[in-house]
This record gives sequence, C-alpha cells and structure tokens, in this order.
Amino acid sequence: MRRLHLGVLASVVPALLLSLALVGCGGKEEKGTTGGTSGETGKKPSTSGGAMKPIEPGKGTLTGKVVLDGPKPDLKMLTEELVKAINGKADDKNYCLSSPDDQKTEQEWRIGDNNGVGNVFVWIEPASRDEYFKVGDAQAKAAKDVVMDQPFCAFVPHCVVLFPKYRDPKNPKKMLETGQKLVVKNDAKISHNTKVEGGNVAENKTLPPGAQPMQVTFDPSKDPITIRCNIHPWMSAYARAFSHPYATLTLIPGDPKAGKSDPKDPKYGTYEIKNVPAGKVKVYAWHAKAGYLGKGAGGEEITLTDGANTKDFTAKAK
Repeated sequence: MRRLHLGVLASVVPALLLSLALVGCGGKEEKGTTGGTSGETGKKPSTSGGAMKPIEPGKGTLTGKVVLDGPKPDLKMLTEELVKAINGKADDKNYCLSSPDDQKTEQEWRIGDNNGVGNVFVWIEPASRDEYFKVGDAQAKAAKDVVMDQPFCAFVPHCVVLFPKYRDPKNPKKMLETGQKLVVKNDAKISHNTKVEGGNVAENKTLPPGAQPMQVTFDPSKDPITIRCNIHPWMSAYARAFSHPYATLTLIPGDPKAGKSDPKDPKYGTYEIKNVPAGKVKVYAWHAKAGYLGKGAGGEEITLTDGANTKDFTAKAK
C-alpha cells in the first residue's frame, strides 16, 4: 500500500505544479486608465507591440461653443459665500475687497447672456493608443510661458492651458520639452501662498509682496492641475497640461487683466483650435464644476477634415 500511495503522489505532484505555473503565468490583468488622456501620464501602453504611428499636423480648424443646459447655478449665493469668506480674513479683507468686481464675485462659473459657458477646457487626442500627434518645430517653439497673477485675492486668469512637452518624432517613447513654464506672480500688496498639485508636480510656496515669480514645469497629464492659496482658502485656479497644441479654453470676452468681462459678447463660451489634423480623433470637454461634457471622460470620436469643423457641447450646473 505504501508503494501505491507513493506512485500516485509521484504522478499527481508534477501535474499540480504545472497547473500552478500556468496560473502564475496568467498573472493579474493590468488595469489601464480610462477617460480623457490629455497627455501621457497614466496612459495605458500600446497593445500592438509595434511602433507608434505619427499623426501629422493638419490645416483644419475645430470651432464650437459650450452652452448651459438647464437652470443657472445660484451665482448670487456663490458670490455671497465668497464675500463672506473674504470678510472672515480680517487682516486682508479691505485689500481683497478693493479688487475689480470680477475678482470678488464667484470664480467657478462664467456665463454670458447667450448662456455660453467660459473656462471650459476643450481638446482632442488620437483615436487610437497606437498613434500620437507629431509636433513640428514651429508648433513647439510657439509654446511660450503662461503667466498667472494674484493682483488682489484671486488667480488671474482662473484657468490656463499648458503645452510643456511632446513626443520626440525620432523616438516617440521619449518626451521633449517645449521650454514652456507656468509662471505664478504675486503683484498684490499682501502675501500669497501658491500650492500646485497635478501633472507630476506638488509644490507649495509662499510669495510675499515683490517676491520673484514661481516657475513650474509639468508633465502632460490626464488629470487637471489645481492651484490654490492656503492663506486665502477661497482662491483656486485650474490648468491642464498636454503633449500637443490642440487644446484651448472657451472664451470669456473682455479684459481679464483688469478683471472685466463682457457678458453681452456673442463670442462668450466659444472656442477655436487651429491646425487640427485630418482624420479620426477623440474630442473632450471639461469644466471645473460641471465635469466632463459630451460623452464623458471617454471622449467622443469624430472625423476632422482639412477645412472647417464644428463641435458644440452643453453643460449642466451641479
């Protein structure tokens, strides 16, 4: 009986080991990211195993508008909450309240008389993970520093688009820098703190009056970048960093440096992206409060031409 048991065991153990090995080879399924890939960070690798296909710059233009669908947010209440927060900052409140009107009214929603929504990020991405937008030298050199100021107690502008890096056409797995930086200034007569998070960056710096501007370089990222002031907690701003120049913001017509906007301008809430490539791409739109618009974080596939292209969106107040 002992010999029989040992024989059975000898035949069972190799089969069991083989089964365990096969299970181990299968491993755990790698989970890629979903949603808008407004850059490279967190992007699921190509599954083809081959070289990435470049998408050449085009001659087309993508234009459109973002319109509020449904009731407006309670802008009066939001402004009252902002003023209440400013009044709670005894040391700085008089200076903060001496700002232009646009800097002491609610910051998140900018809506024109035409129901157009400003400060909506709109961008395109390749329709396939195996493709990338080839960036020409002229496009890369056009990426200048983006300046954000704090003249009183609000970030101006409230939203910015960044193009810090792009894929090397000779080696698409490598990223090249455009040289662009986000430059955060403090032209106020009081101190501000600038806390930047996102795009593989986490910086927190206090800028007293007259301090040298803060300069930050980002990686392209699928996530938004938040900019806040810990001294004045109501202050916030947003950025998105891309690996290509095909991104923009819907318009808030007026003079943002003077803290003025014109709600009667028919261009309120419109956008334009130039030199878009012809062919299939995915288009995305995102607002800091409304979130992803259109078909959501997965984007919407559209076919662009070398001529005029149009894509509109609607946003709902949350």
